[in-house]
Amino acid sequence: MPLKLVPFVILALGLAIIVYGLWQRQMNPPRVISTGVFSFTDKAGTLLLFPKRVVAVGGFETTEVQLPGGTWIDCRGDCEATIKAETTEFWDSQMRSRR
Repeated sequence: MPLKLVPFVILALGLAIIVYGLWQRQMNPPRVISTGVFSFTDKAGTLLLFPKRVVAVGGFETTEVQLPGGTWIDCRGDCEATIKAETTEFWDSQMRSRR
């Protein structure tokens, strides 16, 4: 194969992978298996409640929590650590950097 064709072959393979992934997503959309509420206490002692759901995507199940803005994020194994990193600790670090 001439070296001039290699970039086109790589591009075609990349596009084929993307199209296959989009087709799989269309055929097997994510579905919510269960819902609930996740609660934890922050540093100030306030009880925080976050909606939680288990979603099946492509044969895998993942737990997600909803942030106050309405965005669902993956728990990545530990919902409490994820919520702290995305909400309370994030704003604490922003306030420290402004001082």
